[in-house]
Amino acid sequence: MLSSKITRIISLVLRVLTAIALFSSFIMLGINEARLIYYKDGKPIGDPFTLHFYDVNRLRYMFATAFIGAAYSVGQTVFTIIHMARGNEVGYVVFDFYAEEVMSNFLASGAVAGFVAAAQYLKCFVLSVFSSYALGRNDDDDDDYD
Repeated sequence: MLSSKITRIISLVLRVLTAIALFSSFIMLGINEARLIYYKDGKPIGDPFTLHFYDVNRLRYMFATAFIGAAYSVGQTVFTIIHMARGNEVGYVVFDFYAEEVMSNFLASGAVAGFVAAAQYLKCFVLSVFSSYALGRNDDDDDDYD
């Protein structure tokens, strides 16, 4: 069985990796954008517009979840370092357990919200692409196949 110090070090490494992953998703959500163009009968309608994360509620929720999760992970990392420096073997075990449970469910709901938003826009994109291919084309020559 692992000693308490090794367990704390492993926990510290995992918290740092979690914070890095959450900060990277936080940054990527903040800087990404999508340019959308509406089409009707194969021709663009109106001007293209840019879609950001703050235009979609599910992506806003995912952004907030990543931010809160990163802040929590950094806070827990600091507390773990303080406990290790003081030599305390036992911290707030019950609080850590329930806080981890709440944060894992919170982060899972943010990830699901992001997947649903991506699936919704991908479905709209795929439907628009396939519907544009389903339209008849006037430039096809029947003579080429004779």
